[in-house]
Amino acid sequence: MSKFFEQIKNNWDEITQKMLNDNDEISTAFFDAFIKNPLKLVKYEKNILYIEVPEEGYINILNKRFIPNFLKISISEVLDIPLSNFDISFVVKNNIYSNQAISKEIIEKRLLKLKIDPKNTFQNFVQGESNRMAYGSSIAVAETQAIYNPLIIYGGAGLGKTHLLHAITHHAIEQNENLNIIYITCSEFKTEFYLSIKENKTSELIEKYKNVDYLIIDDIQFLSNAKETQNAFFDIFNSLYCEKKQIILSSDRPPKEIDNLPDRLTSRFSWGLFTDITFPDYETRVAILLKKQEEFNPEYPVDMEVIRYIAQTVKTNIRELEGCLTKIIAGSRLQKKQINLSLAKEMLNNGENDNKRITPENIINTVSETLNVDILDICGKSRKTDFVYSRNISIFLCRELIPDITQEKIGKFFGDRDHSTIIHSCKQIEKDIKTNKNLQEDIKIIKNKLLI
Repeated sequence: MSKFFEQIKNNWDEITQKMLNDNDEISTAFFDAFIKNPLKLVKYEKNILYIEVPEEGYINILNKRFIPNFLKISISEVLDIPLSNFDISFVVKNNIYSNQAISKEIIEKRLLKLKIDPKNTFQNFVQGESNRMAYGSSIAVAETQAIYNPLIIYGGAGLGKTHLLHAITHHAIEQNENLNIIYITCSEFKTEFYLSIKENKTSELIEKYKNVDYLIIDDIQFLSNAKETQNAFFDIFNSLYCEKKQIILSSDRPPKEIDNLPDRLTSRFSWGLFTDITFPDYETRVAILLKKQEEFNPEYPVDMEVIRYIAQTVKTNIRELEGCLTKIIAGSRLQKKQINLSLAKEMLNNGENDNKRITPENIINTVSETLNVDILDICGKSRKTDFVYSRNISIFLCRELIPDITQEKIGKFFGDRDHSTIIHSCKQIEKDIKTNKNLQEDIKIIKNKLLI
């Protein structure tokens, strides 16, 4: 270890604190999330100081805020050495373990059990000004327990809160596969609690939650008007907080704005960090669409003109933004047309101006949205149970709701299937609907959406 590196290491707290004090551009919250704890000194070699960051996205954030320059100045002044003597380089943390193959299998099983989408990682999260603090804080708690406790991420629907909760879970398990983590929605938590009362197992349930390392609850606003559940959660919260176990919550609004939440809970929520996610700006929307497009390439390349058009047109939430791209790609496949601006305008305007006319396209779109199955999977060849179920419903509704449509024409919308396959799908639904209450309810919901 070089003498210069030892000096930096021994004076690191003073160096970073000086950087915070000397620069109005750096807020305390930003300093805590992106500098104080996440940055780790690695080595000094050939006049370069290497500093470790948890994720690739950190480097872009730090560079945009001129942190390398501010850090160099602080080091120079604290150690009294010329700026020209050294440079700074950020390197991403190395996540390679000696038991990588075993860990990967265990991680996949854990994610499946916790109902975590394996695609919802920090690497797949597109960060911008609208979510920068939420992104950085999420990585910080995934790396270090109780650094912010609780961490509360709030914002409107479809802006990426659940993605970040999944990413925290994924990353924490990768860090330590033995961590005891519970990820659950607030509605599921309430249901589990009510069942425990019915079965006289409330104390066992509370004890289970008190023994976790990470408690992650999505949509905590649904704790409103649930006094008994609030009392149980209050007990769990106090225990985990005292044991320095990590609590992470998401909400569609700040906790103080949640109706009928007792003061003793809202006051405890204020012990941690609140960070919001707002709707992304145009540049971030473009980046999100480009990231989404990677899932379809190279089979379905999308021109930048189309990407920009979607980013300019959709200004509600990220789910709709990504849904519009999927819709255009699916429309290209179904209609066997090239993806261009003309097709994009046709597909997106159909949803606004022609939603009273039922077509195979909007039946497939509605089934996709209701059953949370990708349009391309509904129309594809896979025999996976969820895909076949959604496909059969779509085919059945095409025949039932569209007058004079032929079996051959329906078949073209579902991967050029022949008429016998269409007949079989319809008969399967007609048979199952007599006894399957879930199927009855799904079809009822989809019809209501189509006929509004």
